[in-house]
Amino acid sequence: MNYDVLTVGNAIVDAILGIQPDSPFVHLHKGEKELRIASGQKIPAESCGTFPGGNACNVAVGLSRAGIKTGLVAQMADDELANHSKRILEKEGVSLEYVTKSQGSTVLNIAINFRGDRTLFTHHVNQPHNFNLEKAKTKLLYLTSLGSEWRHIYKMIAKFVQQEGVILAFNPGSVQLGEGVDSFSYLLPLTTILFVNKEEAEIIAGEKGAVRHLLTSIQAKGPKIVSITNGELGAYAIDQHGTIYEKEAEKCSVVERTGAGDAFASGFLAAYLHGHDIDQSITWGIHNGASVIGQYGAQAGLLTKDEMEQRL
Repeated sequence: MNYDVLTVGNAIVDAILGIQPDSPFVHLHKGEKELRIASGQKIPAESCGTFPGGNACNVAVGLSRAGIKTGLVAQMADDELANHSKRILEKEGVSLEYVTKSQGSTVLNIAINFRGDRTLFTHHVNQPHNFNLEKAKTKLLYLTSLGSEWRHIYKMIAKFVQQEGVILAFNPGSVQLGEGVDSFSYLLPLTTILFVNKEEAEIIAGEKGAVRHLLTSIQAKGPKIVSITNGELGAYAIDQHGTIYEKEAEKCSVVERTGAGDAFASGFLAAYLHGHDIDQSITWGIHNGASVIGQYGAQAGLLTKDEMEQRL
C-alpha cells in the first residue's frame, strides 16, 4: 500500500487522572516545580481515561484526521490494552500494516492532571524494534521517540531515506536527546523538517539563546526546515531559504497539555502535505495544539481538515 506518511516510534497507553482543582489532598507548588500528594489517602478523581499514546501514534491520528493517508510503524503487545489501542487506531483510519508484535505487556504511562499542569509517570521498555520497511511506499517518514534499543532503527531510517528519496520529518525523543546529539547527528542533514521545543532546541544547538538564534544554529547542522515551539509564547520556523516565521500562541482554556507538541507537528505536516506554505503550516499547528490542550488526552482534540478550515 502507498502512504502519504508513515510514523515511526513507540506505541504506548496513557492513563490520565484529572484531580479536582480544590482537592485538599493535592497541592501544586509552581515556584518549586513540585506536586505534593497526601500519602495514604483515597483521592477522588473527577475524570479518568485510557488513550493510545506515544508520539508516533498521536501524530498518526492527527494526520489521518486531517485527510492524510497514514500508517504506523511500531511494536505493540498482544494484550487487552494494546488491542484496545489497535481498535481505536483502525477506527481513526491509521493503517497497522507495519505494526509488529512485541513481547511482554503494553507500556502504561500514568498522568496526573491538576490545575492545568501534567505530571507524568513513565518508563521505557527494552524492545528489539524489529521493523521492516524494505517494501514500504510513502512520501514522508515521521521519526520520533523510541526506547533503549533504538540506534539500529535510526540507522535503518537513514538508509531508507537515502535509497528511496522520501521526505524525513524528525522529532528526537528524550532517550535520544539524553544520549547526546552525536548519537543521531547523521540524521540531521537528511532531515527536511525538524520538530523540537525550545528546551530540546537548546540541547541540539549546544547553547542557550533566543529562539531565532537557535533556528539558524540548528539549521546549520543540516535540517532544511526547523520548527521550534515555545509554549505560551508561540511557535517559530525557518525555511530552506533562511526566512524566519513567528506566530503567537492561540489564547485558549487549558485542560491539560498532554500531546500539545504532537498536535502541533501533525497540524504543521498536514498543512505542508496539503500544499500550504510554512506560514500557514505553523498556523495549522498552533490551532491543532490549542484544540488538544482544551481536552483530556493527546488525541481527543485533534482537528479534522474540515474543522481546521472552519477555525481558520
